[in-house]
Amino acid sequence: MSEFTLKLEDFFSSEDFEKFNSQWNNFPDKDKLTLPSEVHMGNPVIGKVMQLEDKSVFRTKVFQGRNKLRKINPYYNAPFYLMPFWHLVHYWLTGEQFYHACMEKIRPNNHKCFVRDLPGEVKIEKPIFWPSKVQGHVSVIGLHKILKGSWERGKALESFTIHFYDDKQNKSYGYLSGACFMQFRSYVRAYQDLKEMKDGSFERMLRLVENQESNHQYLAIPRNDLLISGEELKENLRKGILPTEEVVDNFFSLYNLDKLRETELQSI
Repeated sequence: MSEFTLKLEDFFSSEDFEKFNSQWNNFPDKDKLTLPSEVHMGNPVIGKVMQLEDKSVFRTKVFQGRNKLRKINPYYNAPFYLMPFWHLVHYWLTGEQFYHACMEKIRPNNHKCFVRDLPGEVKIEKPIFWPSKVQGHVSVIGLHKILKGSWERGKALESFTIHFYDDKQNKSYGYLSGACFMQFRSYVRAYQDLKEMKDGSFERMLRLVENQESNHQYLAIPRNDLLISGEELKENLRKGILPTEEVVDNFFSLYNLDKLRETELQSI
């Protein structure tokens, strides 16, 4: 077992897990699909996330049907492939969305963070998504732990394990685990240097603004909610004018919030 794998028995006694199951069964939002902004993908396949009190323990339902998880075909360029869904990509996709949704709940200023995945471990005892006796009864349980560093300092090594659980049989059929290295995005560190008037900080921020202007050109939904244009921001920097944190966060966001909310409301 990987050093990054978090086991259910390390977080729960038998009695505590029964209480956890009871809380999950009574979770009122269990059958509500989560939003694209919460999973950082356009096609959510999981439900609203339940958090166990103030602990880093989470649970959500997997929507396996033809319109959700089963709709995602990794062999999109092979339309006549008969079984496009018996692959680990669907487990990883579920885990990826679940991780993002969990971090949106607990990590402060999550939009300012950048995460790199480190090698993990996969153990699937049996196909859990597609058999009719299991389909519709699968939830995933997430266990999270900070191993080194802290979110506040902008650098942290985290462990995250996703257990695939059959709610009907009350049995785990496998897990995905791994580690993630979290750090602040470049613009956050550059803006802090700018406020402290460090040497070269204005020049560095200028380069990042130019890069972000280029990023904005490739967004699927163009930004129309900018508080300041790139040209104006660069001109202010050349004059030595310090932008506000709100202006900087807005400019470096890759989300057009108004359009995002409109799209999400239409998808509910």
